[in-house]
Amino acid sequence: MASWLWPKEFGFLQYLRLKAIAILFRSLGFLSDPFRIRRQRQLVSPKVRQERVQIPSRDKGRFIAGDLYYPPGYTSSSPAPILIHWHGSGFVIQYLRLDALFCSRIAEEAGIVVLDADYRKAPEHPFPCAPQDAEDVLRWRVAVSGFSSGATLSLVAATVLRKKLSHVVNVPLVISVYPATDFTIPVEEKTVPNPVRTLPAPVLRFFRDAYVPNEAVRSNPAASPAFVDPADFPDTTAILAADGDTLWPEADALAEKLKDNGRNVVKHVFRGVAHGFDKRVAEGSLEWTRREELVGISVKLLKQAFRL
Repeated sequence: MASWLWPKEFGFLQYLRLKAIAILFRSLGFLSDPFRIRRQRQLVSPKVRQERVQIPSRDKGRFIAGDLYYPPGYTSSSPAPILIHWHGSGFVIQYLRLDALFCSRIAEEAGIVVLDADYRKAPEHPFPCAPQDAEDVLRWRVAVSGFSSGATLSLVAATVLRKKLSHVVNVPLVISVYPATDFTIPVEEKTVPNPVRTLPAPVLRFFRDAYVPNEAVRSNPAASPAFVDPADFPDTTAILAADGDTLWPEADALAEKLKDNGRNVVKHVFRGVAHGFDKRVAEGSLEWTRREELVGISVKLLKQAFRL
């Protein structure tokens, strides 16, 4: 029995269980590091101007939050290209601004405007709510990027949504960092030879069940980019993954599929690090080195895509 009290994709007891787990994850994330996002924002260069924006959505009266990062010297009379970025969250956790450092570095070093966009979270708002928010934001124009669940969204935005909005938007580049690409793979089969602080299978199962509870929907290209027609990918697809991450094999499989079909793919594997390796890093550590590689690769790709 469906009700306006909970999303129609779930049964009542199923939703209560997922809602309780989501609250637990959100609370644990905050209690374990309540200043995590604040620290990210404190690392933003003073040369980069920030602005909070509210982007109109398809729903009357509802707006999508976002943070704009302007490159040094930016003026409205000299408009710059835009990169739209989506943070990781397992499609569940409220983590807007978690990638403030990455967004500001891209703005400063590539000389482009970066929009760090939010999206609705499960289980309160399961699939297709997040891709719908990505579509509404995408109407702004642009290259796209994302980390983790945001990386999944970036691939959807650059393919399914780009094709749908081809009359109003052109996306020449997607930078997808440690994405989930295939929700049909059983979580127990998501393994790597040399795991590094991997997400436990029960956690992956919860994220999947909260976001795509209907098994029949998990092969929908708007949910699992692995099922997108290779011809629908943009001019350049960058898939950047960590070899200690259990999501690496499916990301690698997608990259190889695109290569086999003649698409322009940039594949890079960061050795010896975990999913989310770029967060909370100490200067001089292996993770710090890999994060600098990530920023450098991203800046180079964006400059090439926008001919800067």
